Amino acid sequence: MTRAPRDAADLCGLEPETGAVPIGEVDLPDLPGLDTADGLARVGGNRSLYLRLLRKLRDEYMGAADHVDSALAAGDRERALHVVHTLQGVAGNLGASELHRRAADLQAVLKGDDDGGLGAANQAFRDALDAVAEGLGRLRSPRTSASAVVDHPEGGLPDALLSL
Repeated sequence: MTRAPRDAADLCGLEPETGAVPIGEVDLPDLPGLDTADGLARVGGNRSLYLRLLRKLRDEYMGAADHVDSALAAGDRERALHVVHTLQGVAGNLGASELHRRAADLQAVLKGDDDGGLGAANQAFRDALDAVAEGLGRLRSPRTSASAVVDHPEGGLPDALLSL
């Protein structure tokens, strides 16, 4: 029995309507806000690792701008700085260079005593994060394995499978 070939978007767990940038044997779709060639190079060409890290970025860091705003509203500049610093490092390692630059700019303002540029730096950070979020929104979650069905606490099919 032969299997139909899978396109690059399917292999990478991405929505099929996205464009593609060739990288090695498998194309990684073009994701707004991300230089996938740079990000893939930073993880030694390991596509599986890169996609897993992109999903983690999507799932854990897309609310960072709201966390920064909350921290600033509460007068907790250190917490805001921590959030921005963390996201700056993650963005730089995954090829989100504009987000990395905007996070560095905001971090510099947060470390300073003059809040004159805070609003503009925070908005630029938010805009760059939104661009990355748009690209990451095209990533699908990994397919559910058969063991997930067996281990489901209610004994039924998880909602993700029921929606297929």
